[in-house]
Amino acid sequence: MRNLASVQKISAITPINGADRVVLANFANIGWQCVVSKEDFKVGDLGVYIEIDSLVPKTQAFEFMLKCKYRVKSIKLRGVLSQGLAIPFSKFPDKDFSNFIEGDDLTEFLGITKYEKEIGPDNQKPVVKKWYDPIKRTKFYRKHIQPFFDKVDPKHFPVNLIKESDETRIQNMPWILEKDADVEYEITEKCEGSSASYLLENKWFRKSFHVCSHHTRIPKENDSNWWQIERKFQIRKTLEKLMRNDIRSWSIQGEIIGPKIQGNIYGLSELDFRVFRMKVVYKNGETYFYKPSHGEATLSPYGLKWVPIIGKCHLRDFTLESILKFADGKSVMGDHKREGFVFVCNDPLKQDYSFKVVSNEYILEKEKKAAKTEVE
Repeated sequence: MRNLASVQKISAITPINGADRVVLANFANIGWQCVVSKEDFKVGDLGVYIEIDSLVPKTQAFEFMLKCKYRVKSIKLRGVLSQGLAIPFSKFPDKDFSNFIEGDDLTEFLGITKYEKEIGPDNQKPVVKKWYDPIKRTKFYRKHIQPFFDKVDPKHFPVNLIKESDETRIQNMPWILEKDADVEYEITEKCEGSSASYLLENKWFRKSFHVCSHHTRIPKENDSNWWQIERKFQIRKTLEKLMRNDIRSWSIQGEIIGPKIQGNIYGLSELDFRVFRMKVVYKNGETYFYKPSHGEATLSPYGLKWVPIIGKCHLRDFTLESILKFADGKSVMGDHKREGFVFVCNDPLKQDYSFKVVSNEYILEKEKKAAKTEVE
């Protein structure tokens, strides 16, 4: 589970034209910016930062979030983009922050969970959230408890073979632009869809095949989007052709796009699938993650498509401001705004290393459409 809430230091306070009671706050070690009350912070103060697409608990400290249904979003205030919440410690009188330092994770401490839009076609039962779902996503549960349930519960995501897809935003790691300034990265377009994972595991005298949504294994073949894609592209047969005796498992992850998924922004008449990650695990313990160009070349003979590959770059070509601006624009897959880019490191020593840059234009347009739909 990624850090949705953390302790951060205010590095700059900027006045907003026409605003008397609010200012723009920036942070020392992350690239987000928030509109805050003038009285809440001064430069050098520590406070709580909560990332967008987080769900805050229905407690007194977050009563002001009721109108937003307790979901943290990107919004424009006084013409300034505000992404996330910056809240002083004093707003949590029942919490003791004395043992926390800058950068510490507060996600579980404050009861913050990740917002997940429920996706399901008409012929599939919608996912019902359980009260214990946030517990099941904690590091402690996955490391110490989940392995026992994996043996008896066929629906647990096979994290022993590949992690759930969840790229880190550039705003949470702006230092990478300087640290990896001279490292080559490959840029791919981020597709807006429904996450899917397909895995084939070599188990002694048999092969075990797994079909998974974002967080859950779907053990029985059905009419869900995930199994429809498997049948359409014959993914199991493809992985079986790639399997060798020295390999323990193959895994591919991607986005299902098309009708009834995220508004079908690509205007497709039927479901499609775009791969963004492929991993092979050898029996000797070694692993290999395919870089985009290599993965595309490997899968294309089998009819599987990679997400659009834009090109290669060095991070020295960007600042935080310019890389966020670079993410804005039209998708190569249609006449609409793209969701953003994923930058994949081409350094062979950094096997599975990447980050995403989400378009602020796309975020604001999406929030505007969602608000209009709620009103209607």
